[in-house]
Amino acid sequence: MRTPFPAQSGDKILPLSTQAPATPPPSGVTVACPVADYGSITMLFDGTDVTFVQGSTQTDVPLIWPRGFSLVQRSGVAMLLAPDGSVVLQSGQSRDDIGSSGFDVCLVGETFYAPSE
Repeated sequence: MRTPFPAQSGDKILPLSTQAPATPPPSGVTVACPVADYGSITMLFDGTDVTFVQGSTQTDVPLIWPRGFSLVQRSGVAMLLAPDGSVVLQSGQSRDDIGSSGFDVCLVGETFYAPSE
């Protein structure tokens, strides 16, 4: 089970929608991660709230991140952190390699996040 990376001293924890624990699939069943066609996703931060928007339309996308992901404000910048502490996105940045099934994110770059982990 993935847990969030510990926040650094001075970090402000921000709210983030994450997936609920899931039941592991039966033995031999493969979990797939179809890629929703959002194009690029940009993370916006207004000093209080973070939103994720679709690049081409600037439409809010209510993404639900894998368990273990966290959102912090560090030195005035919002940062989305993977469970290992690496920065996935920070305010103003875009990515075009986020895979999801509906709004549930299951792929970031080349890293697959199974819902049962």
